Amino acid sequence: MIILSFIVALVLNQKIPGKNVIRVIGVIPYVLIPAVVGIIWNWMYDANFGILNYVFSLLGIPKQGFLIDKNIALYSVSVVIIWSYLGYNMILYLAGLQGISPELYEAAEIDGANKFQIITKITIPLLSRTTSLIITLTLINIVQVYDQVVVMTGGGPSRSTMTLIHYQYIAGFERQQLGYGSAIGVVILIILILLVQLQRLIFRSNKEVY
Repeated sequence: MIILSFIVALVLNQKIPGKNVIRVIGVIPYVLIPAVVGIIWNWMYDANFGILNYVFSLLGIPKQGFLIDKNIALYSVSVVIIWSYLGYNMILYLAGLQGISPELYEAAEIDGANKFQIITKITIPLLSRTTSLIITLTLINIVQVYDQVVVMTGGGPSRSTMTLIHYQYIAGFERQQLGYGSAIGVVILIILILLVQLQRLIFRSNKEVY
C-alpha cells in the first residue's frame, strides 16, 4: 500500500493533464463511510451479480467466490482496505514531494544523476519523515479496521477475515465475556500507544538528523 501510494504520488507530481482531477478521485474512498465502502465492494464481489465476476465471465474465467472462499477472502478484503487508504497516503506523499526544493533535483541532473538515482538518493531520504508518518497511520488504521469487514464477510469464512476489533466485539457483546473483551481492548490500546510513541521517536530522530 505504501509503496503504491509513493509511486502514484511520484506520477501525479509530474506535469500531466488532469492530475488535479485524479487527486480528488483518489481521496474519495478515504472520505466515504467505511460501511458504505463495504457495501460497494460487497456488490462488486458478489458471486452472481458482481461486476468483477461479470468481467471474468466475458473473459472466459470461472466465477470467483471473493468473499466466500476462505483461500481468497482475506486478499479480497485487503484490496478494499488498500483502496480505502491509498488516496490519503498519496496526498501525504504529494505534500512531502512539493516541499522538496527543485534546486536539489536540478543540481543532481547537472552532476549527471539519472531518474532512479535522484529518487533513491534525494527523494526517498527527504521523505523519510513523511514515510514514517504514513507507516504509523497505516498500522493504526489496520488495527482499527472493523466496519468494512463486518459488512462484507462478518469475519468469515472460517474467521479468515476477522480483525482484532471485530474479535473484541464478539467476545465482549455476543458471547458476553466482558472481562475477556475488556482485556482485548486494553491490548489494542497498548498497541496504539506504542505505535504513537514509535512515531514520536522517529520524528525526533529525523529532526536531529536534519
